[in-house]
Amino acid sequence: MFDSNILEVGIGLVFVYLLCSLTCSAINEWISRLFDMRAAALQDRIADLLNNKKLAEMLYAHPLIRGITRRTLLDRLLRRYSRPSYISPKIFSTALSDVLIKSAGTAEIKIGRDSSIYRRKVLLDLERGINKLENDKNGHILKAIVDSAKTETDRIEDAIAKVRQEFEAWFDDSMEQMSNWYKQKARIIIFIIAIIISAGFNIDTIMIARGIHQQKAMRDTFVTAAAELAKKETSTDMKSDSPVEMAEELVERLSKLGLPIGWDFDQTTDKVPTGLPVGTRGVIFKIIGLFLTALAIAMGSPFWFGLLKQMIAVRKWKLPEKGKT
Repeated sequence: MFDSNILEVGIGLVFVYLLCSLTCSAINEWISRLFDMRAAALQDRIADLLNNKKLAEMLYAHPLIRGITRRTLLDRLLRRYSRPSYISPKIFSTALSDVLIKSAGTAEIKIGRDSSIYRRKVLLDLERGINKLENDKNGHILKAIVDSAKTETDRIEDAIAKVRQEFEAWFDDSMEQMSNWYKQKARIIIFIIAIIISAGFNIDTIMIARGIHQQKAMRDTFVTAAAELAKKETSTDMKSDSPVEMAEELVERLSKLGLPIGWDFDQTTDKVPTGLPVGTRGVIFKIIGLFLTALAIAMGSPFWFGLLKQMIAVRKWKLPEKGKT
């Protein structure tokens, strides 16, 4: 037999996890902007990719790269060097080719009626620029790309285009690896934030589940709020601009729903749900409850938002009429 109470408790928990996940994601984004983490990760990855400090500096000084770099208000306040947080493969390929060609240091040949001479010089200067690299490993990779392009095409024009395409593919593969690494790092940061929020505001999964299960009015409030949120196309973002305000907004939202959160250090859990745990058993259950909350929050708001919509749909299907069980 279908038990609507269990489903409603699940909806309440998922709703809490969703709100907490949104808060953690917003705080993580704030931290990312403050420390310019995306731009720093991109620059570090390009430096590792080129394996040549001078070449990386020349690349970032290229007009194409400087052209997509915007100095934000936070950069001005912190008086830090502005760096792009994203570089397209095409811009990278064009800028790298130009830097390598100019590093060859040969005299410029003007384009005449026969542009094939100029194109041959471009390809030759590109190879010379690669050969001038101090790092053997880096030079070998780039040289292999040029040699591969030359053997796969018959015309000089096609060879140059092929080289740039290979540079784009090389960069694209590297950025995919960086993206996976950055996501893993973001998950770790979000999990740390989740632990701080869960422990700091006593958002205990066990306590929340017990409270929602025991109080019908709270269940109804959570189901109504969750149903309203599930109607939206995407989960709502935090309106605040600082981590403290984001945390306060989260506490305010949960408190309005009647959820017992926070700490009352003058009481124990025998008297009020927000009191301090009593005995070894109470401490263990409190740690487990807080850890479960942090673990759930770290799964991310998209997961909980999708699950919430499915659970609301199941409830409507099982309970087409209000109050029917």
